[in-house]
Amino acid sequence: IVNKTTVTGGKTQLNFHDGTTMLASNDYHTKDSVVLKVPEKSIDQHLKYEVGSMAFVIGGQHAGALGKIKEIRIIKSTTPNRVTISTPSGDFDTVEKYVVVVGKDTLAVDLGVKA
Repeated sequence: IVNKTTVTGGKTQLNFHDGTTMLASNDYHTKDSVVLKVPEKSIDQHLKYEVGSMAFVIGGQHAGALGKIKEIRIIKSTTPNRVTISTPSGDFDTVEKYVVVVGKDTLAVDLGVKA
């Protein structure tokens, strides 16, 4: 979820990375992930962006890495927020925009990589 807005009637609209939008409850937050049922286009799972969630890194030096979110650091400046990811081979820091939540204790979707 890259953004959410309130539309006519007080409903919440979720805006996804690919331009897709969906009406939903206000329980969802930006940076959370959802697993959609296809072709119904309904939400099957809600994956929260929080410490302890499984994350996949989609950019930067650690692109392709899979691990658990260990720490989220909000930086109050123009510098991007940072996230520490814990993997079996060690911890690393990356930019928040490179982190996508893909599960809680296990993967919610098959990424073709080992957890």
